[in-house]
Formats: sequence, C-alpha cells, structure tokens
Amino acid sequence: MNRILVAMLLCSCASAPRPQSAAPQPPAAAQVPAPQQPRGTPDSALGLTKGSVADVPEPLHWAYTKDGPGGNDVLPRGYPQAPPRVPHDVSDYLPITLARNRCLQCHQIAQKKTPEDPTPIPQSHYVDLRNAPGTVRKELAGARFVCSSCHVPQAPAPPPVGNGF
Repeated sequence: MNRILVAMLLCSCASAPRPQSAAPQPPAAAQVPAPQQPRGTPDSALGLTKGSVADVPEPLHWAYTKDGPGGNDVLPRGYPQAPPRVPHDVSDYLPITLARNRCLQCHQIAQKKTPEDPTPIPQSHYVDLRNAPGTVRKELAGARFVCSSCHVPQAPAPPPVGNGF
C-alpha cells in the first residue's frame, strides 16, 4: 500500500510544471546515483566447497575404522539429537537397497539385553512422519530405510568445517 502511495506522489510531482530558473541544470544522467553493489557474502564463499556450484568436487577420503561390529567403542554424539556414528566398518553392507539392508539383520531388535547386543533401532524410525505421524508401525518407515543417509562410520578425521555447538 505504501509503495502505491509513493508511486502516485512521484507521478504527480513529475507531471507538475517546474518553475523556470536562470541557472543551467546539469544533465539528468549526472543526477542519478550509480547503483550500489549488493552487500553480503559473495556466492563464491558460500558452502563447504568454495567454487562454483556446477563443479563436482572430489569427496574427502578418510581411513574409516576397519573393525567389525562390536570391535570399537561408541563415540559420543557431536551435538544433542545427532544421529550416532556407526562404530564398525560398513563397506560390506553398502549400498543399502530395497532388497538388501543388512543393518536390519542385527539392529532390528526389540531391546538391548546385554552390553554386547547391538544398539536397537529406535521407535522413532518406525513412525511415518508424512502419512501417519502418530502411529508406531511394525515395519521401518520408508524415509528411515537407508541408514547411511544419517549415520556415518567413525573415522579419525577433523571436522570439515568449524562447529559452534
């Protein structure tokens, strides 16, 4: 609404006759200020890779732990509610497909009875947040099926970016 009022005011001022003055007026181009450059972070400084979004950078390679399940300590989470890191080698379990999810063979248990038992999949992974957010199902929710989407294997690597948590 304010923009319309300003536009109407500018139009009425522009159409009103101007008084004649004896002093010569500078050219109209000299009165228009040059456009200012936008402020903020340049596009080249955004993201983890500091190049073009069209580039396909080579991912960082780390020496992941090669111990089998049960061979490593579980590391603390990076921040509250972070997905836990996988404390064993997962190279034999990938890729996770609809026909093959070997994570479920060990982790799809009701509860952990002894310290040696694998960590059970939490109940939240059996809730379909899109279609039935209040219902705990018997099968894993489709959005939670590919474990490697959130859970990564442990590696002795520094974080790729700073962490303010």
